[in-house]
Amino acid sequence: MAVPNPTCTHAGCTVEWKDDAKKFSSPCHGSEFGNDGKVQKDPATTPLATYTVKTEENSVLVMSL
Repeated sequence: MAVPNPTCTHAGCTVEWKDDAKKFSSPCHGSEFGNDGKVQKDPATTPLATYTVKTEENSVLVMSL
C-alpha cells in the first residue's frame, strides 16, 4: 500500500485529510490531492511523495527510498 507524505509540494504546508471528500487539502493555498497523492486542484503541479507501507503483526513498516 502507498501512503502520501502530508507535505504540500507547492507551499510546504501540512495537508489535511478531508474524509467527507476523500482527498487531502492544503490550508495555505487550496491545493487538493487525491488519496493516491495526485494533484486534483492547483496551484500545486507536483503530486505528494508517497511511501510504500505494510503491516507485520503489530508493526507498520515504511519502506525508505
